[in-house]
This record gives sequence, C-alpha cells and structure tokens, in this order.
Amino acid sequence: MKKGLLTCIALVMAGLLTACGGSKTEQDAVDLNAFYNELAEIYEWNDGYMMEIEEDMLDSYYPGLKDIPKKQFIARTPMISAAVCEIILVEVENPEDTNAVEEILKAHVKQQAEGGAWYPASMEAWSQAAVLQNGNFIALIASSTDQDAIEGAFNQLFESK
Repeated sequence: MKKGLLTCIALVMAGLLTACGGSKTEQDAVDLNAFYNELAEIYEWNDGYMMEIEEDMLDSYYPGLKDIPKKQFIARTPMISAAVCEIILVEVENPEDTNAVEEILKAHVKQQAEGGAWYPASMEAWSQAAVLQNGNFIALIASSTDQDAIEGAFNQLFESK
C-alpha cells in the first residue's frame, strides 16, 4: 500500500516538473536530476542502495555512450548486482544522437536479458526493461519491482496538462 501511494505521489511530482503544453522549451525545462531524486526518495534509494556508474563500468556496460555530447546524464545501479534496478537518464545535446543512445542502451538490455545478468530472475527482469525516448530525452529503466511505475513517471514528464 505504501509503495502504491508513493507511486501516485511520484506521478504527481513528475507532472509538476513540467509545464503545460509539451513545447520544446518545456522539454528543455525537464530536470532529470530532480526526477531521479524524487524516484530515489520514493523508492528509498537514498540510503546508499544506488551508486553512480563510474567511467570504467560505464565504458564496459555502455560502449560509446560517454562520447556522445549530453546536456544531462544520470547513470545509477544498485551496489548488489543481483538486484535489478538500473536507471539511465540522458538528455542529448544533438537530436541526431538520440538513435545512437537508444541503440547503446538497448544493446545492454539485450545482453543482460540473454545471460549477462546471470540469475534467471534477474534475466527475466532485464527482459522487461524499457528504453524510452521523448525528444532529446532517453531513459533506460530496469526494475524488478517497480518497472511500470517508473516508466509511467518518466513518460508523464512529457505529457501536456
């Protein structure tokens, strides 16, 4: 029940982070750091559960991603690898880079789902992961417990009121 209420709050908060209308200026106003921080508070990731994906690990998991110019970038994963909860949030500088970012993220999802995640339950969770795109914003959301709610919150960032 608590998570259900928190999910509703997350969706409302995500809606508050955007203005009405869905124009390019409004998309520019989407603050991915604020969005991630709201998720972290709702899903109790602030206790050290999630860590920033460091450069070496980023290169290994997402080859080529570091070379794409970005306005905003958040990459977090749990400290315990068996727990599926990876969040990548990207705003690219150039619209022509969205496809490249999507392909890099999708390749990682596929690799994890096809055995990279090692454990059957983890591979199943990765097979449900999503790569979402709206304008210059791309997200990889992989969560074994809150996939639909987090996807919904990301999508709501771009819905007009």
